[in-house]
Amino acid sequence: MPGYSTLHGMLANTAWRLGDRERALAAVARATELDPDYRWAWFSRCEWLIELDRHAEALAIAERLVADRPRQALAHEVHAEVLEAVGQHDERVEALRRALALQPRLGSSRLRLCDALIDLKRFDDARSVIAEGQQLLGDRPELALRLATIERTAGNHEAARKMLRAALERHPD
Repeated sequence: MPGYSTLHGMLANTAWRLGDRERALAAVARATELDPDYRWAWFSRCEWLIELDRHAEALAIAERLVADRPRQALAHEVHAEVLEAVGQHDERVEALRRALALQPRLGSSRLRLCDALIDLKRFDDARSVIAEGQQLLGDRPELALRLATIERTAGNHEAARKMLRAALERHPD
């Protein structure tokens, strides 16, 4: 039941903040058992394991999640975050591409994929991801900002400034 999973999530978060790491991990694991769609719990569970240098455990959880739920974008997003932490950057890109293929309008996956491609200095691929997003989602400020980020990171500072100014004119709020 989702309501009970949230209570376990709150317990996990409180335990983590109080430094009771094992209790936090047990509670967040229970939250994911009760509600397999509990986004915060999956990300927190893996993030906390990584913070504790338990990378293999985080990776095993993420891989099991993908194996159990291959048609769920969330599974691939969680997997991508763990892959980043363990330095498997190309695999991270592929996991994010799978998430985006499952839910093309998922803005978080699109932005994460773009960031992953920027990190790998694959600027043309990142531009393509943004262009696809603009076709699907329209003129969104977060996409315009990411496009300017690509240009800035690629060393095209003047182009980035122009893009930011244009985005601010289109999205003054």
